[in-house]
Amino acid sequence: QGDAFDLTSEVLGRFAPYDVVLSDMAPKTSGIKMRDQAASFELFARALAVARTFGKPETSSFVVKIFMGPEFNEAVALTKNAFSKSRVIRPEGTRQNSKEVFLVGQGLRPVALDGTRLERADLDATIAGGVPVPAPTSDEG
Repeated sequence: QGDAFDLTSEVLGRFAPYDVVLSDMAPKTSGIKMRDQAASFELFARALAVARTFGKPETSSFVVKIFMGPEFNEAVALTKNAFSKSRVIRPEGTRQNSKEVFLVGQGLRPVALDGTRLERADLDATIAGGVPVPAPTSDEG
């Protein structure tokens, strides 16, 4: 177990390239819907950065949990940008009022639709579409 925001590229890249990047990460919920959805998007962005940086080009897959919120359409677009196939899955057992879904990407593009190339760059630099990886948020203060 570790902190997705503290792991180094060296640790993540140890067994790369990966056939699948699977993220079931969820934020510690606060009960404030917008805050929880934003935190979920941050985790999505981190997982996508790992998938783009360490996934096997052409064949790698990506599965990530995300809470639907204002950034959801952006998350879908970023996934479509990075993978040749993408879809949204809502498992049958999910509660009716839950905003939790999974984004699935298949066929990691060596060059994303926006022209960005896959590189083993510093994960804290840039992810798909030039979106900076969000810094962790603090529950304090």
